[in-house]
Amino acid sequence: MKELKGYLKNERGDGLMLVIIGMLFVSIFICYLFFDFSNVFISKRVSQTGADAAALAGARSSSDYMSEVLQGKVEEELESLADAWEAIREAFEAAGEDDEEDGDTRTIEEVFDEYISSIESSKGKTMPGDIRSYIWDGSGEVEGTPALLFLFKDPQISDMACKAVRDHLLTSRQEAVSFTELNQNDRLVDYQFLADEFKIYAKTERDGKYITIPDSSVSGISASAAVQIGSPKGVKINCS
Repeated sequence: MKELKGYLKNERGDGLMLVIIGMLFVSIFICYLFFDFSNVFISKRVSQTGADAAALAGARSSSDYMSEVLQGKVEEELESLADAWEAIREAFEAAGEDDEEDGDTRTIEEVFDEYISSIESSKGKTMPGDIRSYIWDGSGEVEGTPALLFLFKDPQISDMACKAVRDHLLTSRQEAVSFTELNQNDRLVDYQFLADEFKIYAKTERDGKYITIPDSSVSGISASAAVQIGSPKGVKINCS
């Protein structure tokens, strides 16, 4: 009888041990599960940071290139107007004596005013003083945005800006890829120019690291962002 009681006590002790071991394994699994959930949360935040950085880098690169293109167009137009005035000046000075005999008593300043008035009439706007000075003798600096708004109509500015962004899309995408990797994201999975909103859209993805399941069984953790492309102050870009 005593031996039987001792055996039963040993059986209860073994059962308790199994319960303790089972609880230990469950606790470990829960810890691993908690780690995986935490890792997903952290990876999501990191992925969002990467998407924000990629979109911002692409938008900044697009804006910089667009500004260069618009500045180049302004310079070309100014040179064209200045060259036209120089031709008028040379023709007027060369024909000075004949003009006096024909009764043309205008001064060179009056001829210049007429030329500027003709430009203002065609543009439907008053010419800024710095442009007037530049056309007269090439002196002074011309402020970019007012010159852009005077020389071109809004649809023309939009067409030039939108074309510049589209032409630069491959290069700006490379900038976005660099910032994707710099911010610990594994890949840039989508990159677009949202023409209707004049924004750059980027979607990045980051591979998760898991303990309770194989990494390959879960798709990457993705995030997306869209950033407005900077445009000259007072200029409304419309690519639709």
